[in-house]
Amino acid sequence: GGGGEETVGLHMNVDDDDDSGESLSSKQVLVTGASGSIGRWIVAYLLQHTRHQIFCLVREPSRLELPMSLRGAASKRLRLIVGSVEDVDRYAQVAK
Repeated sequence: GGGGEETVGLHMNVDDDDDSGESLSSKQVLVTGASGSIGRWIVAYLLQHTRHQIFCLVREPSRLELPMSLRGAASKRLRLIVGSVEDVDRYAQVAK
């Protein structure tokens, strides 16, 4: 093989209904590591392609950067939880 870069794709399958028949539009999603490069992409994807309420677990809220085009949706559907995944039990009640 040559010195070319390998491209890795991430595909998220978001169905309209889950096994219980409930619409995913009313779901709540917890994204850990939301300020990291992959987490930021997942948050942006969820804001663009779903109606989910999104809870983001971040250590440093100022590191979560979203495109200006998503800030309106984020202000309505995105909530930050400041902390670490190590303390996730402490934050479990927030998403209920």
